[in-house]
Amino acid sequence: MLWVMTTEQPASNWIPDVATFGARLALVRWRMGWNLKEAAVECNLTQNSWGNWETGSMPRNYIEVVNRIVLRTQVNKLWLMTGEGSPEDGVGRTGLEPVTDGL
Repeated sequence: MLWVMTTEQPASNWIPDVATFGARLALVRWRMGWNLKEAAVECNLTQNSWGNWETGSMPRNYIEVVNRIVLRTQVNKLWLMTGEGSPEDGVGRTGLEPVTDGL
């Protein structure tokens, strides 16, 4: 699966495929407004690893990687790991809101 970043917003009826860890990771990155390099830096991971995971590889240290991403994005850990449930973290934050400059 190839993920391409665009500046276009998906149609309002667009439903992302979240069947794989890589797809969920790409969705988190897209919704945070990060490119590949920014996502890796923000989560203290390597750009190469993040890209590999989005295209189907799995992290050797899966739990540690998931914890880093959850810590920075506030996305629901169970959802990121399994795709079950909602990306929301249980207290109303989705963890999938685009980053703003605080304006």
